[in-house]
Amino acid sequence: MSKKILIILLLPIWAFAQNDTIKSNKENWTESDFSFKKERIKQRPTLEKKDNIIKTSILPYLWGEVNLSFEKRISNRTSCRIGVGSLVYHTFTNTSLNTFYFTSDFRVYLGWKKANRGFYIAPNIIRRYFSNKDNAYKEINNGAGLLFGNQWIVNSFVYDLNAGVIATALSGVNNGNTLYLPNLNFSVGYAF
Repeated sequence: MSKKILIILLLPIWAFAQNDTIKSNKENWTESDFSFKKERIKQRPTLEKKDNIIKTSILPYLWGEVNLSFEKRISNRTSCRIGVGSLVYHTFTNTSLNTFYFTSDFRVYLGWKKANRGFYIAPNIIRRYFSNKDNAYKEINNGAGLLFGNQWIVNSFVYDLNAGVIATALSGVNNGNTLYLPNLNFSVGYAF
């Protein structure tokens, strides 16, 4: 019992001694040591400014679609992307189609990196024009959706991976129907 009481009595003395040791060590620091640690904590990597990106989505080439898009940085956290594409040959049905589409999205980047880099959320719109080879069948449909993605820029080469959903309102033969379609893209490009 007497050992426990002795420990309880000596504990505050030991704690104050430790506190004084810490204070005296802080006083012995040089200004350069302190400023070096402060700089190292606050400084983040400097990223080269890349305001413009040209890229193409790789996956649509598998089913006969060619596409190209341009992304422009608007502010430190936002950018706007516009794209065009055409389905020249439908590989699954072996038919020739005259198809053209226009797409656009507004990207909000959420990380500490500047716009055009890192994780983003992007509401987007799409407008498609379909017709068969002899223009006997025509259809226009509009869509809107939301994408979640991440974009990397490595030595001016761009890699963009995103996924989301698009609600498409059909017109023409399928008038009045709305389809909810998954959207998955992997794009490569060049930043300048």
